[in-house]
Amino acid sequence: MTTALYEIETSEGDDGSRHPVEQLGTPCADDAADSGFVTHHGLYVTGIDDPTEDHLYPVAFIVLGHQL
Repeated sequence: MTTALYEIETSEGDDGSRHPVEQLGTPCADDAADSGFVTHHGLYVTGIDDPTEDHLYPVAFIVLGHQL
């Protein structure tokens, strides 16, 4: 049995196609902190919570960027 790490909710468009309800914006270097990201060695890191938002700490992290 496979368990999904994160499920993306979708909604149905007027044409019947499915679209993600959630979106992730990528920050530019100048406003990363204002967008909720921490910059570490050229990577952008942010935490995510589950829908209940009852946790003191994030339940998972998202890391954006590329490091050679």
